[in-house]
Amino acid sequence: MFANTPIGYVDFVLPDKVEKANNLFEGCANVTGNIYLTDYISEMNSIFRDAGTAAAPVGDSTQPLIAYHSPMLRNFISAHKTSEPGELVEYREKGGVSNLFERINDIAGPYEDHITQKFYLKYKGANIDKIDLTKYAYVNNIYFEDATGIYRINSTYKMFEDDNLIAEDFILPSGIMAIGIDSNTFGNTTKKRRLSSLYLETDVSDIEFDAQDARAYVYMDESLRHNFWSLDYRHVYIIRCTRYK
Repeated sequence: MFANTPIGYVDFVLPDKVEKANNLFEGCANVTGNIYLTDYISEMNSIFRDAGTAAAPVGDSTQPLIAYHSPMLRNFISAHKTSEPGELVEYREKGGVSNLFERINDIAGPYEDHITQKFYLKYKGANIDKIDLTKYAYVNNIYFEDATGIYRINSTYKMFEDDNLIAEDFILPSGIMAIGIDSNTFGNTTKKRRLSSLYLETDVSDIEFDAQDARAYVYMDESLRHNFWSLDYRHVYIIRCTRYK
């Protein structure tokens, strides 16, 4: 796409589902900046060959290019660096939140490991007044890793099922919010909770409701309503919005 062009600074996010990025910046002597690689990439031969040779280091790096990737690409990137050692690129991994979650086996859990054991991921991070997981995200997604593998977190099933959490506000990466919100996200709570995502309008309203009805109210566009997973709508409050930040 950009090979052998005079392109300079870039802040380039490969679209999700892109699988091949061979020779993408080959021969771009002046290119510098940040590249965000997709989880689905399977080929990137010569992606940075002779790239950045006339460019200065970017940011706090000693190289002209920083390529970010999620934990899902760790082994792929390691093999790539071995096969193409001359690149002027610093690779940085982002999105891992294994220290913030614990794995709990559950026959109805949304995740399944290689031995077909199902489980869910429960928040075990700091008990603070606002829990914001977006600051850990890589391209709107976060990842959990244990001995059985690396998992993209894409379910809120029992995620905050803990009445001892003091937070009222919970902010999730849009990669989770766009997929769906489970009705038991705040199961067994007696406190008011508010769930939102930074890519949607926030603070468009403030709803007070009884403790026995405490679940979540979610900011979402009308087009996302079909993604809201719930068997008990009596305990869910939805605020619709039409404008995105």
